[in-house]
Amino acid sequence: MAPPNYESGFGAEAPPGNGFGSPSPSDGPWDTGYGAPITLDEEVDVAVLGSAVDYLTTEMGYRPKVLKSSAPDVTTVGTTEELLASYAIAAGVFATQGARLELKTIWASQDNTNSQTYTVKLGGTTIATSTFSHSATGTPLTVVSDIICNGSSDQYTRNLHVLGDTAPVQTSAFSMANMGVGATLGIYATTPSAAGDLILLYWSLTLYPAVA
Repeated sequence: MAPPNYESGFGAEAPPGNGFGSPSPSDGPWDTGYGAPITLDEEVDVAVLGSAVDYLTTEMGYRPKVLKSSAPDVTTVGTTEELLASYAIAAGVFATQGARLELKTIWASQDNTNSQTYTVKLGGTTIATSTFSHSATGTPLTVVSDIICNGSSDQYTRNLHVLGDTAPVQTSAFSMANMGVGATLGIYATTPSAAGDLILLYWSLTLYPAVA
């Protein structure tokens, strides 16, 4: 029994093949457009493939990584220093010279002129702190802290504090947390006049790996 013919829909029989009027060989070769054609029976160059995988892995390793992002909307409940948020940085994650952590915190204050203090600590050492007051309800305070790794137990932090429409304030600090074994980053607040005077609206921690 003869095989059926199939019409191409354009008045002529469609030949077997790739749909473009020419047969498709079952075993190649195919023109890749990048040099010599390839066939199905050719072996993959494992060394070349491995190099490509290593390159992609390395490139991905250089990309920033968000370690934590949260919008807790948490307030103080007393009049002494309180821990409002924290993140445990695992051993070796931030121990290479040239690596950088970026911590961003956004705060709001109550409708009074009471003083409030926020503090950031790395491994128990204060790396950012400021005492302020503002009478407008919900006035945003944004603090960006860039923590630079100078060694496994040597860090330098540069902070930018922006309160509402006032001029930004810059501060800096040194710390010696042993990042080879890991350390905890803590975000604290103190409202000595009344509980609830300071609200942590949002915070994020991003790691920028060192690039060789």
